[in-house]
Amino acid sequence: MLKCYRRKAINLNFIETITSGQETMKDEQSCKNNVPALFDLCLQFCAKNIQFIDSLVGFPEEVGWKILEAGIIQGRFDVDTVESSSAIRVFAEANYFPEFKVPNLLVLNEFEASIFSIIENVSQLDFTKVTLDDEHEVLELLPQCTGLTALILENSNLKDKGMKKITYPCFGGKNLPKLAYLDLSGLALSAKYMRTMKQLPQLKNILIFSEDQDQPVPGFRQCSRPELRKVENCSILKSLLCKWTTI
Repeated sequence: MLKCYRRKAINLNFIETITSGQETMKDEQSCKNNVPALFDLCLQFCAKNIQFIDSLVGFPEEVGWKILEAGIIQGRFDVDTVESSSAIRVFAEANYFPEFKVPNLLVLNEFEASIFSIIENVSQLDFTKVTLDDEHEVLELLPQCTGLTALILENSNLKDKGMKKITYPCFGGKNLPKLAYLDLSGLALSAKYMRTMKQLPQLKNILIFSEDQDQPVPGFRQCSRPELRKVENCSILKSLLCKWTTI
């Protein structure tokens, strides 16, 4: 018997429905991938309102760093205002910047309030090759840095008059009670001033490298292997200082 078979008609409407459904699923998946994570939204919100953060003491440090980084990207510290310096102080008080190397005099002067907020809370501070003068405001701030253990003033251009503003308020350990290391290398200080170092009982090491300073320091003995301290800014602080330098 002769049999004839005819191809079944393709249901185009059904195929269109499947194709349309697949495209809809892809679009939905794409939208899901583009939605910011809740954690990221919270970081951006905190950075945008960073001036309202009262304290980060006891707060997870990893999250704090992310908030600070987001704040830098948003430009929250691009202008030296009361709000920006207060926000920087919150991080400094939570020991995010245990040591600080001042990059140059221009940044120090242009962002004075913010940098002072950092300086007040560090344990190691470095002014190497920052050409200060004896009237700079930062000199009178330094005796108030109660946690300071090391102060490096190498080639900072200070004379007796400027140094007196730092050390005289600290006689007898009244201020800077933890200061144990003082680098005065490259400074042209008189023998008369150097004799006052014995009034700083908290001081354990003085570093001097100057052609004009040959006399011994009363109360101290010369060491064959002097202790050399190096201060390095953390990566995020480096990026902030770099941004300040280019503004």
